[in-house]
Order: sequence, then C-alpha cells, then structure tokens
Amino acid sequence: MKSKPLSPQKRITAAQRRQALLEESERALKERIQAQLALPPDRRTNFLRVKIGITGTAL
Repeated sequence: MKSKPLSPQKRITAAQRRQALLEESERALKERIQAQLALPPDRRTNFLRVKIGITGTAL
C-alpha cells in the first residue's frame, strides 16, 4: 500500500500576512460600527450630553 506524497505547505509572505491583517482589522472596524448603530439613539449619542443643573441633561 503506497501512501500519498505530502504536498509542500505554501509559504505565507510578509505582504500576504500584512494584507490579511489589514482585511481583518477592516472587518472588525465595520462590525464595531454596526454594533454601535444597532444601539438606540439615546445610548449611542450619550457622549454629546451636557449636564444642566443637578438632574438635567441636554444635547
């Protein structure tokens, strides 16, 4: 019984690794943006609020 010869693994170049990392970070950024946009408007614009007096806030 003959075994199949092993195929040599393809080497990943630095340019390919850099491109894969770029694509992955772009995908992660899009996911984070979509997650933020999925929140209700009052939760995703909370950083714009300004305190007015003791209990009030306003955009």
